[in-house]
This record gives sequence, C-alpha cells and structure tokens, in this order.
Amino acid sequence: MKFGTAKEIGLECGLESPAEWVNNIVLHTMNLFGYEDIAAEMAELEQDAIANGVRFSLVCGDAVLDEDSVEDECYMCRGIRNARD
Repeated sequence: MKFGTAKEIGLECGLESPAEWVNNIVLHTMNLFGYEDIAAEMAELEQDAIANGVRFSLVCGDAVLDEDSVEDECYMCRGIRNARD
C-alpha cells in the first residue's frame, strides 16, 4: 500500500497525523489484505512512509507520533518502560 492511500483512509477516519494514518493500516491489515499479501503491502507502506518523514519505533515497530520523544520510541513503549522503572 502506498502512503497516499493510507493518508486518504486515515483522513476519512478522522485521523490527523501521518503516524496515525500508518498505524491505522497496521491495526487493520487482516481486514484490508489477503493473508499472502500482508508482508508485501506492509513493506511497501513502511518504505513509502519513511520516504515521507514518518519515524518508526525501534522497540515495537509502530509509527512514532510527532509529539513523541526524539528517541525512536512510541508512547506505548515509553509508557511500558516507565511503568517497569
């Protein structure tokens, strides 16, 4: 899937940021693609999203929201890490 398609779907869902658009697709992969197509579709989306400035968490692989830390860690991973500390 191309980043532009993820953006269109995300905007239709009321999402505002590029990371939200990407994570929305990741969350719904089983509903959007045939099982045999998921890996290729997600690889295409990730590459295109990176080319459009989206960062991904080094911990879980989700797209990192703009307001997340400078570290490549999403808010969920940071929350789990903080809860453990």
